[in-house]
Amino acid sequence: MEKKIPTIYRNIYQKYLRTAGMGIRKYIIISFILLVIIPFLILILFSFRTFYNYACKESGTYMVSLLNSSKDQINSICTNYVESAMTYYYNGTVELIGVDKWSENSENELRMQLESTLNSYQGISAIFLDTHDMIIQAGVNYQGFMDYVASYKNDILKAGGRKIWLPVKYFLPYSAGGYKFIMASDLNSSSKKDVGILYLVMDAEDMMESFDKINVDGATTYLVSNSGNIMYSSERKQISEQYEITGMDIPDSSGYYTDKIDGNNCLIAYCKSYKMDWTLFSVISMNVVLKDFKPIEIIILIISCIYFFCLFILMRILERNIINPVRGLMGAMDSFAEGNFEIQVKDDAVVGEIKKLTRHFNDMIGKVKDLMEKYKREEQEKNDFKLQALVGQMSPHFIYNSLNTIKWVAVINKQENIRVLTEALIQILMNLSKRDSNNRISDELELIQSYAILQKARFMNFDIKFQIEDNVKNLTVKKFLLQPIIENAIIHGLCRGNISGGHIQLRIYRDEKLHIQIKDNGKGFDVPEWKIHENTSDKNHTNIGLHNIDQIIKLEYGAEYGITIESAPNEGTVVKYLLPIMEAEK
Repeated sequence: MEKKIPTIYRNIYQKYLRTAGMGIRKYIIISFILLVIIPFLILILFSFRTFYNYACKESGTYMVSLLNSSKDQINSICTNYVESAMTYYYNGTVELIGVDKWSENSENELRMQLESTLNSYQGISAIFLDTHDMIIQAGVNYQGFMDYVASYKNDILKAGGRKIWLPVKYFLPYSAGGYKFIMASDLNSSSKKDVGILYLVMDAEDMMESFDKINVDGATTYLVSNSGNIMYSSERKQISEQYEITGMDIPDSSGYYTDKIDGNNCLIAYCKSYKMDWTLFSVISMNVVLKDFKPIEIIILIISCIYFFCLFILMRILERNIINPVRGLMGAMDSFAEGNFEIQVKDDAVVGEIKKLTRHFNDMIGKVKDLMEKYKREEQEKNDFKLQALVGQMSPHFIYNSLNTIKWVAVINKQENIRVLTEALIQILMNLSKRDSNNRISDELELIQSYAILQKARFMNFDIKFQIEDNVKNLTVKKFLLQPIIENAIIHGLCRGNISGGHIQLRIYRDEKLHIQIKDNGKGFDVPEWKIHENTSDKNHTNIGLHNIDQIIKLEYGAEYGITIESAPNEGTVVKYLLPIMEAEK
């Protein structure tokens, strides 16, 4: 068990530190809390608890010893008073009371017996005998005494001769008044029951002299009957009140415990007198009990303040020399990952390892920057070669077909339209001879119109329509970018003019980007199946044209641009261009 608890604690600590995204500052703070602050607080709490228990034990033991001593004295005094009542059985007084008729001297004889008892037992201030419908009294005649005890007469008779103690009462006159203990006993003769009730009245102050000697600063001491009546208390105003203390049902004859009374933690010591059915207990606030430990509490508080101040200074040192430099380095890495190759980290850290790490990071950024520049140059060169190869791949094929068309038209028709065809070809060749790789859209449209003249001479059964917005004509696009798609529409979509009523629509418009749409009403094709065979070695003309155009756009303008194809068998084809807005230079 001793090894299991630290293992569980360590596993919880390690699991918590593996939380995703935990920063070094949070890591250090949690480590301090779990490994430094919490153990220190546990140690402080354990120390306070030890002092608390020790103070309870010392004070509780001392208070119990005082209560036991007082209990023995009170038991002795009360036993003496009980014996005084028993003398009336020994000397025949009870038998005298039990006769049906008294002689002339019977009342005087009984009063003399009461006076004798009063003189024999110190502390008894009055004796009352209730018999034969009369009251015989010796000692002080307290006002309202018989009215007070009358309410307890049934309880006295039920006791059947056993001595009972009535609740303490304050009586007058003032000269002999005060709080009084009252012991009552039902008298039974040998031949008759309930011949009278005997009341012994004792001064509480005199009787409880030993009780008042229980001297514990800040403690309140009580003598309580089993019915909860306070027979006596160091707080005189609480005498004869009802009082209930939790924990008094403990079977031990004496002891101590702690409990809350009126919201305050208190130490309660108790001592039970089974002989008198009374309980003595003393209540003292824990603040009073612990007052002797105040200097120790102050010392612990001062040590704790110094301890946490040192921890604060240590955290500031760590934050300045480790946490902040590492966080700055992490921020620089994040910025570098986002593409900022100009970032540099100041190497003003105090800790040598972090300073070296910062310098290595700065050196790494410089080297990566050089490699990126070199890579960009190489990629640009590769792209230039690719563009040249792609354009070279398309141009010879186009020129061959165009010249072949002119030849057959000249042979077969011998008509004037050869001039038109030749001029269209010249227009195309002049456009190709320009060194600039870009065309205005207006120039590109002239090229498409010239190309359409040539193709209609071959495949007469189609028409081409233009839907061009005025605000796009001065924008530029890559030269010869639209011709391959027009060619695919004529050759493959319209089946070389074999589809009746074939037409091609070219639409160009702009918003935030440039949009070009080429639509035909030809036979169409299955786009998913075409994509499956797109990269096979058996590529047809359609594949080559579409694939090359998409590559040219992405290489020239970026991966976010390109072409999309919408087609289905017997439903025609739509090819859409997405290009950047590029204004022509004035």
